[in-house]
Amino acid sequence: ISWDVSGYYFYLPAQLIYGDLAQLEFRDSIIQKYQPASSFYQAFRHENGNFVMKYSIGSALMYLPGFAIGHGVAKWNDNYPADGFSYPYQVALSGWSILVAFLGLWISRWNLLQYFSDKATGVTLILLAAGTNYLNYAAIDAAMTHNYLFTLYAFCIFFTIRWHRQPTFSKAAAIGMCIGLAALTRPTEIIMAILPLLWALPFLEKEKKY
Repeated sequence: ISWDVSGYYFYLPAQLIYGDLAQLEFRDSIIQKYQPASSFYQAFRHENGNFVMKYSIGSALMYLPGFAIGHGVAKWNDNYPADGFSYPYQVALSGWSILVAFLGLWISRWNLLQYFSDKATGVTLILLAAGTNYLNYAAIDAAMTHNYLFTLYAFCIFFTIRWHRQPTFSKAAAIGMCIGLAALTRPTEIIMAILPLLWALPFLEKEKKY
């Protein structure tokens, strides 16, 4: 939990542990103890005296399961402070982020199998994992936004395929949730809305196996 990731993450301890999302009075002790960055650039002070987070809240929302596990372990184990940044939080967020990365691959496999053979799907997934920056953002920088967004795109395609087969409100809501979370993570990812809007183009109307 350092550098940009600490900026994405700060919402969680600020609100759920310290109840101080405006003044962030706990920040100095955390910076001194854990040194998440060389300076506190993750937020800036507004003219009204309150701090404003530099990053939007999307990543923090997706970190929530990992944070909850880490907080539970820290509260249960007296060896670690339940301060939002101790070892259990670090491990839980890392593990959760890796799980999200693998989930994105698994959902991508389902998506590809709707149109391509198992062999073509397997080769595509191998190339995706070994020939892109996926490996770095799954194994090293797992808590960055990249694999979370990758998995959101996979889910958006998954629910789009299912909605076009049988439209329901719940599937439409799931598509909207994917787009909303992506835009809250990076505002430019609102472009994800293009996927469900253009999915009914003629060359995508029929499922094919190659």
